[in-house]
Amino acid sequence: MSQTLPVVINRDAVHEIAIGTETFETDRSFIVEIENAGQATHVHLSLDDDLSRAATIDGGGNYFVEAGSVYRVRVSVDRDAAPTTGRLSVVTGYGAQRAHAAVTVSETPPTREPRVAVDERLGVPQRGRRRPNTPTPASRSARGRSRPRGPLLVGVLAAGVLALALAVGLVAESLAAGVGVLVVAGLVAASYLLSDGSL
Repeated sequence: MSQTLPVVINRDAVHEIAIGTETFETDRSFIVEIENAGQATHVHLSLDDDLSRAATIDGGGNYFVEAGSVYRVRVSVDRDAAPTTGRLSVVTGYGAQRAHAAVTVSETPPTREPRVAVDERLGVPQRGRRRPNTPTPASRSARGRSRPRGPLLVGVLAAGVLALALAVGLVAESLAAGVGVLVVAGLVAASYLLSDGSL
C-alpha cells in the first residue's frame, strides 16, 4: 500500500497551501494527495536536484484541481538511488504561494525470513534402529470401526459348546456325559483361542 503525503489548498485563503507534515520519510513510491477546499486552482509540484535523483513526479508536475475535489499524484521512487533527502515543493497561483516538505527516501530494509534451526543429523538415516510403523489415516479409520474379535469369538464358542453339551446330555440322558463333552469342548475352544492370539 502506498504512503500518502497530504496537501490542502485554499482552506482559509485563495492559493493558501498547507502540507500535512514538514518531513516525510518513505522507502517506496508514494502519493501526494491534494485536497482543494476552495475554488479551482492550478497546482505545480517539483523536486529539488537531490530528490530528483531518487524520485520522479508522474504526469509532469502541473495539475488543475477542481473546486472541492481531491487530486492524487504518484511520486515514483527508485530504490537503487536511496538513501537520499531532498525537497518537494508545492506551488499555487502561478508562483504566488509556495510550500515545501523535506522528503527522505530510505533504503528498503532487507526482507528477512525467520530461520529455523534444524539438526543436521535428522537428514542421516539411523542404522540399527527400527522405526515403528506409522498407521495411515485409512488404517486408523478401519481399526476404529472394527470391534475386538476375542470376546465375541469366546461368546459364540461358549454358546456352541453349551448347546452341544445340552444336546449330548439329552440324547445320552446322562449329566456326566454332558459335563464331559462340555469340558472337552471348552479345552478345544481355549486352545484354539490361545493359538490364534486372540486372548
